[in-house]
Amino acid sequence: EPLRKDTARIIRTGSDIALLSAGICTEESMRATKLLQNRGVSITHLHISTLKPFTDTTIIEALGKATIGIITMENHTVIGGLGTCVAEMMAENAIGTRLIRIGLQDQYAHGASQPYLMRKYNLAAMALVETVEALVGEKLGISEQDLAVVHLQEAAALDVTQLEAL
Repeated sequence: EPLRKDTARIIRTGSDIALLSAGICTEESMRATKLLQNRGVSITHLHISTLKPFTDTTIIEALGKATIGIITMENHTVIGGLGTCVAEMMAENAIGTRLIRIGLQDQYAHGASQPYLMRKYNLAAMALVETVEALVGEKLGISEQDLAVVHLQEAAALDVTQLEAL
């Protein structure tokens, strides 16, 4: 599917939580949403490729349908990124659902391997699981080992072109 400006890619549909992810966090969130869905959490997951312009009505609809909360997940600062765009869209459309932004908080990050940085700054799939658990108010019994198996299964099923397309 070719990249199109101002067009969210729908990865999963649901009603409890709207999840919007960008960059390498999309693969991490895909690992988690599969298990979360199996635990009864209904998630709409949108992959956001571009932030300017940010007017896609698909996003507004997904935000408005989320009954429990909205989560953004991005691999850079939450200030001025996807989380900010979503917060502004929510305000402009009177969407009063709780928003949680997963991403680098207002801090400097250091360099290291991608897996290390994803864990250190809470950008990995487990961070999403813990955020969803906080929103729904219960532990869902998903472990790092559960997530590792999903990652290996999905990576084996996708070819390099499909992974790069995300």
